[in-house]
Amino acid sequence: MTDEDAAAFGQALGEVRGPVLAFCRTGTRSTTLWALTEASHHDPDAARVD
Repeated sequence: MTDEDAAAFGQALGEVRGPVLAFCRTGTRSTTLWALTEASHHDPDAARVD
């Protein structure tokens, strides 16, 4: 999985209407791509646990 994959996934999410179903055998790749796309919208310190 590359930065380009995450960017393409994010672009695809931005272009479609309604719910999106991303599928892979275990769900790990789909979840990771979604998380990488969402991470760009949030403050990195918000996920920090002290």
